[in-house]
Amino acid sequence: MGKLAPLITVRLHGPFAVFDDKSKVLTPKSAKGQALFALLVTAEDFSRSRAWLQGKLWSARGREQGAASLRQALTELRKCLGPHADVLSADRRLVQLDPNLVEVQDPGDSAGEFLEGLDVKDSAFDEWCADQRRRMSGATAPAFSSLRPVYPGAGVVLPLRVLIRLTHVETDFGRQVARLFSDTVSRSVAERCQIETRILRPGEEVSPADLIFDVDTALENGNLFVRAAIERGPDAAQLWAGHRSVPMRGAPPIDHVDMCQLTAEALDALMLALAREAQAASDTPVPLAMAHEATSKIFSFDPEAQAEADALLAAAYKLDGAAVHLAWRVFLKMTSVVELNRSDVEDVTREVEALSEEALAKDSMNSMVLAAAAHSNLKVRENVAGGYDLARRAVHINPHNPLALDAMMEANLYVGKFEEAHKLATSTAYLMLNSPFKHWWDMGCCLTSVVTGRYEMARKFAQTAHALAPQFRPPLRYMTALFAHQGEPEKARLAMERLQVLEPEFSLDRMISDDTYPVATLRRSAIITDEIRGVLS
Repeated sequence: MGKLAPLITVRLHGPFAVFDDKSKVLTPKSAKGQALFALLVTAEDFSRSRAWLQGKLWSARGREQGAASLRQALTELRKCLGPHADVLSADRRLVQLDPNLVEVQDPGDSAGEFLEGLDVKDSAFDEWCADQRRRMSGATAPAFSSLRPVYPGAGVVLPLRVLIRLTHVETDFGRQVARLFSDTVSRSVAERCQIETRILRPGEEVSPADLIFDVDTALENGNLFVRAAIERGPDAAQLWAGHRSVPMRGAPPIDHVDMCQLTAEALDALMLALAREAQAASDTPVPLAMAHEATSKIFSFDPEAQAEADALLAAAYKLDGAAVHLAWRVFLKMTSVVELNRSDVEDVTREVEALSEEALAKDSMNSMVLAAAAHSNLKVRENVAGGYDLARRAVHINPHNPLALDAMMEANLYVGKFEEAHKLATSTAYLMLNSPFKHWWDMGCCLTSVVTGRYEMARKFAQTAHALAPQFRPPLRYMTALFAHQGEPEKARLAMERLQVLEPEFSLDRMISDDTYPVATLRRSAIITDEIRGVLS
């Protein structure tokens, strides 16, 4: 059957416009509504995932806020389309325009710039739009966000640096704490990127490209107060600030859980600031910013976004040769297997082994690399002793790296140290309490809660992870089993129905009987039995 006569025509070059077959203008009034339409009609099949759209139009918002904004924008589009609203469809995962009823107007020779004048006020959309314009002009630009090549491996002098400033530190003890705290953050930065990090010298001039990591300490009533802030350039524009107050009990409390949490927040903020500063200064790729963009896509658990993340990390590695990019690719590919987003599992596992070996050969003292290699040995090679040792070394090198702690938690599960695994999982989840990827750490707590018999706690962690990341499949698998085990069939069926939307091939038989289905921790706990089938039948 041939293509139907289009009902809707979209103009992308020059001022954006939508009109029907009678030339009635149907253009959304809001910039976000217009941008949403443009993102859909530039897809190969006029279809995009909800997660991808949220990442382009509401990248600075939380997952729930972004989802709500997308729903509002879709409502606006349907109203604008009026009697033609059926050309737009959406389910829990995808948003699509009917390619048989919608067409894009031929731009001609003098139609104007792509999406001329459209101001969405979101950096992710701006990057995408700029990339589309370069492609259409025939410029040789990368298919990922255009960022700055500042790494020595890319043959460019590095203009960015982090200068540590200790302010109002009036005692030797306070200075010791400030130095230990800043050293901890500096070590994690050094593992993730090739950035100069050092103490700001007295009287040293600060350049506009410099980031200042300011640390302030004070002792009050037996408590140590620590404040950290990130500032930019000589004008000291504040980009982030955080603080904690912890009790003093002798030695500097660098390993206190609240101080560790501040360390994690400071590192996340500093990596974001470095990526943004690098990006803002150039129109060519920067490995640092490419890797930062890839990280957010990894934890989206959207297959399309994860494929983009893999391409970004591969391109970043070609530019600077940093082993950390290989480590992130190992983590990504293993995650995609657990999510069942890949059918070529054998090929992926071979690639995981190769990437892990190459990363270790390049940088065996990097805790990110060691953590990735630990996961590879535990889950792919079934080398439990080797995986356990690699995880232990990762934590020893950087005890504040959450991925190293996660690898140690997994290793403890494999050797049967369930209580130690649970303690690690819950403490790491506390460190990452304010992380945009909190759902990952909550799911780790769900696993360890299951094997230690804390089923109510496991259910709560699974529900929290699902609320934060609705496309993340493991929480729904565990919710299905846990609700059924606790005698709540309606909730179990609802979780199973949601899972089947994301994973149409899911079945109870597969979860119960297929040893390759990724619910190994449930099997260790003996929750998965034929009784579940009886509850849900």
